[in-house]
Amino acid sequence: MKKAIALLFALTFTFSFAKEIKVPKDVQDAFSKKFVNANSVKWEKEGKDYEANFKLANQKMSILMTEKGELKETEVEIDKTKLNPKITEYINSKYPKANILEVVNVESKEKGDFIEVEFKFNNKKIELKFNLDGTLIK
Repeated sequence: MKKAIALLFALTFTFSFAKEIKVPKDVQDAFSKKFVNANSVKWEKEGKDYEANFKLANQKMSILMTEKGELKETEVEIDKTKLNPKITEYINSKYPKANILEVVNVESKEKGDFIEVEFKFNNKKIELKFNLDGTLIK
Protein backbone atom coordinates (compact mmCIF):
# COMPACT_ATOMS: atom_id res chain seq x y z
CA MET A 1 0.00 0.00 0.00
CA LYS A 2 2.84 2.41 0.83
CA LYS A 3 4.40 1.75 -2.58
CA ALA A 4 1.12 2.51 -4.33
CA ILE A 5 0.73 5.80 -2.45
CA ALA A 6 4.35 6.76 -3.17
CA LEU A 7 3.86 5.94 -6.88
CA LEU A 8 0.64 7.95 -7.04
CA PHE A 9 2.35 10.91 -5.34
CA ALA A 10 5.33 10.71 -7.71
CA LEU A 11 3.10 10.62 -10.80
CA THR A 12 0.97 13.51 -9.58
CA PHE A 13 4.09 15.56 -8.80
CA THR A 14 5.64 14.79 -12.20
CA PHE A 15 2.54 15.66 -14.21
CA SER A 16 1.88 18.86 -12.30
CA PHE A 17 5.21 20.22 -13.55
CA ALA A 18 4.96 18.77 -17.06
CA LYS A 19 2.07 21.00 -18.15
CA GLU A 20 2.47 22.60 -21.54
CA ILE A 21 1.43 26.19 -21.76
CA LYS A 22 -0.98 27.37 -24.42
CA VAL A 23 0.69 30.04 -26.52
CA PRO A 24 -1.78 32.44 -28.18
CA LYS A 25 -1.98 32.41 -31.98
CA ASP A 26 -0.89 36.08 -32.19
CA VAL A 27 2.28 35.22 -30.26
CA GLN A 28 3.03 32.12 -32.35
CA ASP A 29 2.43 33.98 -35.62
CA ALA A 30 4.61 36.95 -34.64
CA PHE A 31 7.39 34.61 -33.49
CA SER A 32 7.24 32.52 -36.67
CA LYS A 33 7.46 35.61 -38.90
CA LYS A 34 10.40 37.13 -37.03
CA PHE A 35 12.38 33.93 -36.33
CA VAL A 36 11.64 31.77 -39.38
CA ASN A 37 14.53 29.32 -38.92
CA ALA A 38 14.34 28.99 -35.13
CA ASN A 39 14.58 25.47 -33.74
CA SER A 40 14.36 23.74 -30.35
CA VAL A 41 11.74 26.30 -29.29
CA LYS A 42 10.53 26.02 -25.69
CA TRP A 43 7.83 28.34 -24.38
CA GLU A 44 7.37 29.57 -20.81
CA LYS A 45 4.89 31.95 -19.24
CA GLU A 46 6.45 34.97 -17.52
CA GLY A 47 3.71 36.92 -15.79
CA LYS A 48 1.33 37.98 -18.56
CA ASP A 49 4.06 37.60 -21.21
CA TYR A 50 5.47 34.64 -23.13
CA GLU A 51 9.13 33.71 -23.28
CA ALA A 52 10.58 31.54 -26.04
CA ASN A 53 14.00 29.93 -25.62
CA PHE A 54 15.41 28.65 -28.90
CA LYS A 55 18.38 28.31 -31.22
CA LEU A 56 18.87 30.33 -34.38
CA ALA A 57 21.91 29.70 -36.57
CA ASN A 58 23.47 27.65 -33.73
CA GLN A 59 23.12 30.57 -31.32
CA LYS A 60 21.10 30.37 -28.11
CA MET A 61 18.45 33.07 -27.87
CA SER A 62 15.36 33.98 -25.94
CA ILE A 63 12.63 36.52 -26.55
CA LEU A 64 9.83 37.95 -24.48
CA MET A 65 6.50 38.80 -26.13
CA THR A 66 3.24 40.27 -24.94
CA GLU A 67 0.07 38.23 -25.29
CA LYS A 68 -0.61 40.27 -28.46
CA GLY A 69 2.68 39.17 -30.04
CA GLU A 70 4.60 42.41 -29.50
CA LEU A 71 8.33 41.87 -28.97
CA LYS A 72 9.46 43.27 -25.60
CA GLU A 73 12.94 41.83 -25.18
CA THR A 74 15.55 39.79 -27.02
CA GLU A 75 18.50 37.99 -25.44
CA VAL A 76 21.36 36.60 -27.50
CA GLU A 77 24.06 34.49 -25.86
CA ILE A 78 27.59 35.81 -26.33
CA ASP A 79 30.73 33.69 -26.24
CA LYS A 80 32.31 34.57 -22.89
CA THR A 81 35.74 34.79 -24.53
CA LYS A 82 34.39 37.74 -26.58
CA LEU A 83 33.21 39.68 -23.54
CA ASN A 84 34.11 43.38 -23.44
CA PRO A 85 37.56 43.54 -21.73
CA LYS A 86 36.30 46.30 -19.42
CA ILE A 87 33.62 43.92 -18.07
CA THR A 88 36.11 41.08 -17.66
CA GLU A 89 38.48 43.42 -15.84
CA TYR A 90 35.71 44.59 -13.49
CA ILE A 91 34.62 41.04 -12.62
CA ASN A 92 38.21 39.85 -12.13
CA SER A 93 39.02 42.77 -9.82
CA LYS A 94 35.86 42.52 -7.67
CA TYR A 95 35.35 38.74 -7.83
CA PRO A 96 38.78 37.05 -8.20
CA LYS A 97 38.58 33.53 -9.66
CA ALA A 98 34.90 33.96 -10.60
CA ASN A 99 33.62 31.37 -13.05
CA ILE A 100 31.57 33.04 -15.80
CA LEU A 101 28.58 30.84 -16.64
CA GLU A 102 26.64 32.88 -19.20
CA VAL A 103 26.85 36.17 -21.05
CA VAL A 104 23.89 37.62 -22.96
CA ASN A 105 23.30 40.74 -24.98
CA VAL A 106 19.86 42.10 -24.01
CA GLU A 107 17.76 44.43 -26.14
CA SER A 108 14.76 45.58 -24.13
CA LYS A 109 12.07 48.11 -24.97
CA GLU A 110 11.60 48.85 -21.27
CA LYS A 111 15.16 48.61 -19.91
CA GLY A 112 17.28 49.55 -22.94
CA ASP A 113 20.24 47.57 -24.26
CA PHE A 114 22.77 45.98 -21.92
CA ILE A 115 25.04 43.00 -21.27
CA GLU A 116 24.06 40.55 -18.55
CA VAL A 117 26.77 38.36 -17.02
CA GLU A 118 26.01 35.41 -14.75
CA PHE A 119 28.91 33.91 -12.82
CA LYS A 120 29.71 31.81 -9.80
CA PHE A 121 31.78 33.25 -6.97
CA ASN A 122 32.32 31.51 -3.62
CA ASN A 123 29.61 28.98 -4.53
CA LYS A 124 27.03 31.74 -5.14
CA LYS A 125 25.47 32.66 -8.46
CA ILE A 126 25.75 36.36 -9.18
CA GLU A 127 24.20 38.29 -12.05
CA LEU A 128 25.44 41.74 -13.06
CA LYS A 129 24.28 44.11 -15.77
CA PHE A 130 26.58 46.37 -17.77
CA ASN A 131 26.04 49.11 -20.33
CA LEU A 132 27.26 48.25 -23.81
CA ASP A 133 30.41 50.30 -23.12
CA GLY A 134 31.24 47.99 -20.17
CA THR A 135 30.10 50.27 -17.32
CA LEU A 136 28.33 48.54 -14.44
CA ILE A 137 24.62 49.35 -14.14
CA LYS A 138 23.70 49.97 -10.52
